[in-house]
Amino acid sequence: MRSEVSKIASKISELEQEVQEHQLVIDTLTPLDEGRKAFRLIGGILVERTVKDVLPDVQQNQTGVQEFLEKLAERMNGLEQQASAWQKKYNIMTPQEQQAQAQQAGQGR
Repeated sequence: MRSEVSKIASKISELEQEVQEHQLVIDTLTPLDEGRKAFRLIGGILVERTVKDVLPDVQQNQTGVQEFLEKLAERMNGLEQQASAWQKKYNIMTPQEQQAQAQQAGQGR
């Protein structure tokens, strides 16, 4: 479970970067004239369009990525809760938790 949480966390990080890149493009295109040429990479092919055509597509893509990001975050939180419950149920401790417990036991003497 922990490895799946780790994979989801790295994917979330990657998608957050993608959202920022989309926002950068939106911020760049917004003040431009709608009739100005704009190029967009679609399926590995560079297509010439106008700002009026490209801007809504980029905004829609950003919204889709953000929605997927939220779903991944929910999934990750659910998996973390399951892993914690499983860890408590079977009394499993990480090496850091074992060290902390040993130090507390040593101080208690």
